[in-house]
Amino acid sequence: MPGIIVPIIITLVSAAVIVHCAGNKGYVSDEEWRKDEMTDKQRVTAKWLNRAFEANIKLKALRAYRHSIAGSVGLKGVKYGGSTGGESNENAMELALAEYCDELADIDKEINAQVLRVRELDEEIRGGIRRLHDSRLESILIYRHLACIEPGKAAKAIGYSSRHERRLYSEALEKMSAYVR
Repeated sequence: MPGIIVPIIITLVSAAVIVHCAGNKGYVSDEEWRKDEMTDKQRVTAKWLNRAFEANIKLKALRAYRHSIAGSVGLKGVKYGGSTGGESNENAMELALAEYCDELADIDKEINAQVLRVRELDEEIRGGIRRLHDSRLESILIYRHLACIEPGKAAKAIGYSSRHERRLYSEALEKMSAYVR
């Protein structure tokens, strides 16, 4: 049993450190692309920046899946009043628990791989943003795509009107498009 506690603690700690986008709408949705009439270059750049958000969503989904499995320990087929299929109740419980631990370990491996993916994307996107060498534009992209703050809230945080923030965002996407592969 102690062998399962360490991966659980690692998963919980990484959850607190990594997931920051899942409940927010800081990314650029298809509706916003149409509304703001972005250029094709800007759309491609926004999609490139959105990869961190999408990776965070997948990470959140994997963690929710793990939580649902962890919440349903349900030692299948174990009857507390007797045995199952000729095995002792204790053996059946051990077998069910071993299967459960194996399933959790597989999901934990997938979660850890996704955590690394999120970190890699975050680092790659931050590197691209730093190339702008303009604090205003960098801040807007960081708020929108890394911190996943909604445009109106990002504008307030920076001290700009929503309209000015959108203009700067458009400018940032245009400049950033030179660095997007």
